[in-house]
This record gives sequence, C-alpha cells and structure tokens, in this order.
Amino acid sequence: DLSFSSSVSRELADKGIHLTASVLESKENHRQVYSNSQINARAIESFGHEVRYDTDATKLPEIFAETKFDRVQFNFPHWRGKANIRYNRLLLKDFFGAAPQVIDP
Repeated sequence: DLSFSSSVSRELADKGIHLTASVLESKENHRQVYSNSQINARAIESFGHEVRYDTDATKLPEIFAETKFDRVQFNFPHWRGKANIRYNRLLLKDFFGAAPQVIDP
C-alpha cells in the first residue's frame, strides 16, 4: 500500500535522496485494493518523490531503460496465496537478474 515508502519519504528528502516507489498494479487497481494507497502516494509525492504504477520488478531494464539507481529495494516480494513457492522462487530469480542492470555501480 506504499506505506513503507511513505514512512521514509520525509527523511530521504531531508537527506537529498530521491525515491522512486513502484507497485505492480495499475493506479486504479492499487487504490481499489489498498485503502491507504492514495494517501500514501500523495505523501510520497509531497516530498518530491515519484510513484510509479504498472512496474514489473522482473522487467526493470525495460521499464527504466534510461535510468540508473544507486540501490533497489524490493519489499515483500511474493505471489498471492500461500502455496506458490515455485512462483516465488522464480519471481526472486528474475528480480535478482533484473535489478543489477539498473544499478549504477
């Protein structure tokens, strides 16, 4: 629901660090599923940070082709449901393959 990014937005802004928060869902779907989505997004943006929707973390090089980050944090990566161990492993494998391609060493 973007709550983590919202909670660190002020401190990062005070330190001159730019945050790009992202979620897999579309903006509309995210707001329907998570009641605090809009409040948290506004808080993030109020400190000059960015919120991106429709962001598949396994396709970061395609989505951020012209952008490099100094770090990428993936909070609570999981497939929905409790019995998706195989899919969770694949998700993490694909994320760990994608993330280094958008990090500026």
